[in-house]
Amino acid sequence: MAIRERERSTVVMVTHDVEEAIYFSDRVVVMKPRPGRIAAIFDITSGRPLRRDDPHFVGTRREIAELLAKRR
Repeated sequence: MAIRERERSTVVMVTHDVEEAIYFSDRVVVMKPRPGRIAAIFDITSGRPLRRDDPHFVGTRREIAELLAKRR
């Protein structure tokens, strides 16, 4: 986060950890499996530093988890 703030640059991060994606991102893009297409985009609008008990964080985590569970 410190490097991102200091450099003021765009960072693309790929992860399977939903909480990590929400915590470090301004936008989370959930991909569909084969072929890789966008399933949904979530804008993270809570201020920084983001708290894991923030209602927006909790709600976004739940929405993403539900979306991923449907793909199985």
